Amino acid sequence: MYPKEFKELVERGLQDNFYVGTGNPNAKILLVGKEAAKGADYRLEKGAFVDNAKTWKKHFEENTTPSYSFMPEINILRKSGNPWRAYQTLQSIIYDNPIDYKDRENCMKIDFLENIFTTEMSDVTEVKKLLKQEQFALKLRLDKRINTFLNTDFIKQFPIVLLVCGKYISNEPEHHIENIFNVKFFTTESKYPPFDTYYNENRTKLVIHSPQLSGAVYNHVLERMGEIIRKFMLKNEMIS
Repeated sequence: MYPKEFKELVERGLQDNFYVGTGNPNAKILLVGKEAAKGADYRLEKGAFVDNAKTWKKHFEENTTPSYSFMPEINILRKSGNPWRAYQTLQSIIYDNPIDYKDRENCMKIDFLENIFTTEMSDVTEVKKLLKQEQFALKLRLDKRINTFLNTDFIKQFPIVLLVCGKYISNEPEHHIENIFNVKFFTTESKYPPFDTYYNENRTKLVIHSPQLSGAVYNHVLERMGEIIRKFMLKNEMIS
């Protein structure tokens, strides 16, 4: 039910007090956001989303799975600035008929977690409220998360990785993206806002690095991103 690599990551999350993520751990797509806007205390000294790893551990013990689809209390899909709306739209472009994906935007149901595992580059919330000294601590915490969390077997095994976290990670000058995921830079898509694509040598792994998918994210950007992912999955026989 759960990959061995995921169980190992959850155990590390319990030990080191870090946020693991949400969604289907057996999915082909990993989406790494910037940070959660709310949902946990943002103060660094109080730790990350401590209940997240505990919740996964409970599912392991009870041999259960969380719900990957639900009806939100409010129609967040119609709030253009909410990143989950963009995630839902992106999933529809990838897995449904890309021409008709807009029909799904009128649906209140959220089900992208069935096909995408999501986590955050920063496991500290409400970053804008941090004090100056806490901002420095956040930078150190981000560096540690890049060098440890992203380098785990579970994270690195995804064939498709979407780093939709802007400047929270970069390929220069340390070549973090290329080294962590064993890929090489391919091209920068000029759609505004632009995003970068990376592939491994035999084109069985795709990494996309883009700004955060919130605020004024235009559908043409999601359409192009979804088209690239869909073609990659068709070529590698992940979908038909």
